[in-house]
Amino acid sequence: MNESKISVRYARALFLAAERCSGMNPVASDIGQLSRLIAESAEFKEFLQSTVIRKSRKQEILKQLFEADFHPLTMRLLYLLAENRRESRLFMICLDFTVIVREKQGISPVTVTTAGGLKPDVKEDIRRYLELRTGKTIELNEKIKPEILGGLILRIGDLQYDGSISNQLKKIRESFLKKELSELKI
Repeated sequence: MNESKISVRYARALFLAAERCSGMNPVASDIGQLSRLIAESAEFKEFLQSTVIRKSRKQEILKQLFEADFHPLTMRLLYLLAENRRESRLFMICLDFTVIVREKQGISPVTVTTAGGLKPDVKEDIRRYLELRTGKTIELNEKIKPEILGGLILRIGDLQYDGSISNQLKKIRESFLKKELSELKI
């Protein structure tokens, strides 16, 4: 099974369980702590990825580390992952869970990539326009990539609009190549 599908299934199951038992806030807090810990601690990440440690030992360690502070649903997820030897996927599960929670809250992350950055008023105009078009709260993240030369690339979920100058030049080049090839066949 595709690894990304596995993490989405675990994340969705955790979300539904948390929603059913009204434990969304504490579970979401736990998931945030876990994702930060994995991102910041090479030792914890190595522990999760280790295939040498027995699963029963991993469960004991997870219990010692988190049981006093974490919601029972979060603990069940950790035990289940250790039991099924999928604890190395915990970070992706945390990210997928966060995406699901944010979607439920009507928050949509959008990435705008430009060559040199946007002025604050332009950034705000883009955010407001997208909120009107989508009906969601837009969380605008900006990336700067000088290699796109100008224009912008807008990514909303799986959709991408590429209005960069580098992309336009690439399309023009491809158009010329197609025309040259068609003329050579004559």
